[in-house]
Amino acid sequence: MKTYIPALMTEITTQAQYDAATEASRLAWARTWTRFLLRDIPNEAGVYPSNGLEDIEYDAVLRASQITHETIAYYAPHIVASRLLQTDPTRWVALAMSGYSETRPDAALIAARIRQQFGALLEPILPAAIRPQSGLFAITF
Repeated sequence: MKTYIPALMTEITTQAQYDAATEASRLAWARTWTRFLLRDIPNEAGVYPSNGLEDIEYDAVLRASQITHETIAYYAPHIVASRLLQTDPTRWVALAMSGYSETRPDAALIAARIRQQFGALLEPILPAAIRPQSGLFAITF
């Protein structure tokens, strides 16, 4: 199953609201953000990209990457999205055939931009002790 609920992206905007939300709503919020950052969202006809992940797959990666602080599970969807992007073995970098060629931007560069741009937006809801610069969500590539 694949779900994408853009309304969730604005529902949890402060740490207090995040702390008060149920684990299920935080996971759905993180999954929606991760799908958005990876552009794994449905088109106008409601069709998802063919290479996208199922909800259960996103949930597994988000849960494996979660940090628990004072009994609350926190997710950093921008970190998860950057990890998935950089480690996608099916992502092609260059394509050439019949006189046509296309080159995609480097995955590491895009992942760094996601962490920088969306980290500034998403990290303020995390307790200071577990923000990515604390090392708990460390990127190791």
